[in-house]
Amino acid sequence: MGQMRFVEKVKKYISDNQLFVQGDGIVIGLSGGADSVSLLLALNSLKEEMGLSLAAVHLNHMIRGAEADRDESFVRELCGRLGVKLVVFKEDIPKLASEKGLTEEEAGRLKRYELFEKVMREEGFTRVAVAHNSDDLAETVIFNMARGSSIRGLAGIQARRGFIVRPILVMSRREIEEYLSSIGQDYVTDSTNNETEYSRNLIRHEVLPRLAELNAGAKEHIIEVAEDVNELYDFIAEEAGKVQLIYETGNYRPASVVDDEYGNDQPVSETGDSDGQWMTGGICSRLSINIDDLEGKLRLVRYEIYLRALERLSGRRKDITRQHLGLIDGLRGLESGKQLDMPYDIRVRRSYGELVFEKKAGEAADGTVSGKKSAEGDLDGENSDVVFIDGEGEYSFCGGVFSIKVSEYTENTVIPRGDFTKMFDYDRICGKLCFRYPAQEDHIKVTEEGSKKLSRLFTDMKLDREKRKSVTVLAMGNDIIWAVGSRISEDFKVKDSTKKVMIVEYKSCRRDEDE
Repeated sequence: MGQMRFVEKVKKYISDNQLFVQGDGIVIGLSGGADSVSLLLALNSLKEEMGLSLAAVHLNHMIRGAEADRDESFVRELCGRLGVKLVVFKEDIPKLASEKGLTEEEAGRLKRYELFEKVMREEGFTRVAVAHNSDDLAETVIFNMARGSSIRGLAGIQARRGFIVRPILVMSRREIEEYLSSIGQDYVTDSTNNETEYSRNLIRHEVLPRLAELNAGAKEHIIEVAEDVNELYDFIAEEAGKVQLIYETGNYRPASVVDDEYGNDQPVSETGDSDGQWMTGGICSRLSINIDDLEGKLRLVRYEIYLRALERLSGRRKDITRQHLGLIDGLRGLESGKQLDMPYDIRVRRSYGELVFEKKAGEAADGTVSGKKSAEGDLDGENSDVVFIDGEGEYSFCGGVFSIKVSEYTENTVIPRGDFTKMFDYDRICGKLCFRYPAQEDHIKVTEEGSKKLSRLFTDMKLDREKRKSVTVLAMGNDIIWAVGSRISEDFKVKDSTKKVMIVEYKSCRRDEDE
C-alpha cells in the first residue's frame, strides 16, 4: 500500500470516528514495531493539516536485555529524524511483575498505559494514540469467544474509549507492512511475537490461518461481526443504564480504566474522563439492584447490569465470564439469603427483593474478620462503637452527628414527622442512653401491649442482614428507643401527659457540608 493511500485511509478513519479535533495534542505509544512506527509516520504526515501536537512515549521494559536496548536506540533515532519529541522510560518489568503477582505481559501493559497517561497530563495533551490494527481486532474477538466473554468482549477493540484512540484500527497487518516497505522504513521485531505460548500469538499463527483455509475472507467476516455486535452493545448499554445501581457505602471514588490488547478493562489511575464508555464510574464496596427492575429485561441487558455492578466494586471486568453472570442471574429465582462468591473477592447475595453486591471483609493476621465491630454484649463503655449521652449537645457516631435538645412540652409543640428527627417523652427515660449498633438481646415496644426482638422487627421489615449490623440505635440497656431511620418505641412516644420532650436529630457529615 502506497504512502498517500495509507495516510488518506487513516485520515478518513479518524474523521469517521471523530478521534481527534483540530489542535489536539497526541501522545503516541511507540514500541518500535511495525504497527507503532506506521502510526507515528501517519500522524506526523497529518499533524500540520490537523493542527496536531505530537509526543512519543517508549518503555524499555528490560525483559529481553540487548534486544530491549536495541528497540530504545531505534525509536530515539526515528524520532530524532522526524523531529518528534520522545519520552523514554526504563522500568524493570520482570521485577514489577513478580512484586505484583502479574505476568510480565500484564505488568508491562499496565505500566505502559500508566506512563502514557502521565506524559499526556504533563504535556497538557488530550489523547493517547495506540497502534492496534484490524488483525488485533479479529484476534481479540476469537480470544474473547474462547474465554467466555460477555457481548462487549465480542465487539472487540474500540476505535475510541475515553482519551485512548486507535487511528490505525482500520488497517490490516499486511497493509501496514506494505506501507512501510513502500517508503523504505524499517522497524524492529519483538522476538516473542513468534512464540505460540502467548494466547494472542497462538491465535495469530495457528487459529486464523486455519480459519482462512475454510474461507479466505474469514478474518474480514469476523471484523464485520464485531462491528455489528458493537452496534448491538450500544443498545444493550443504553438499556442497562436505565436500571439504577443503589450505592450503600460512603467510600465511592472515581476510577479510570483502559483497554488491554484484548479489549478488557484495566485500572490505571484515579483520574476521570467525561466519556462514560471509558470511565468505570467509581469504586465502592457495596451496592444493590432491585430485582423488580430486572423483570422484562433481555438476558443480555441483565448480564450487562451485573457486569457494571461487579465493575463498580472491582474496577475491572476481566475474568468475569458468562458462567459467572448466569449464576448471578439465577439468584433471582432463589430464596433470600442465597449467595455466590465471584472473582476479586466479591460476594453476591439475594436479599429479599434485592441483589446485593459487596466486597468481602478482609481478615486480620489473627484470623478475625476486620470491619465494623458489633456492640453485642458490650455495653459498658469500653466498646468504641458505643457513644453514651450525657445531656444536651451534639454527638458524633457512624459518620454523622446527632443533635439532642430537651424542652418543655405544651399543646402547641409541633411533633416532627421526618425519618431523621424524632421527639421522645423525656420523663420516661430512666437509664443511661447511648448510640450504638444492634445487640443480640435488643427488643423494642411495638404496641402498647407487647415488645418484639429487634432482629425480628428487621426480618419483618425485610431489611438486609448486612444492613442490620450498621443500623444506629438509640438505646437504654437493651431497650431500643429508636432504630434510626425506621421506627421508635411505643414506650417513649409523646402522650397527652408528657411534660418534657427530648428532640433527637440526625445529620450526616455530607449533609452538614452541603449546608
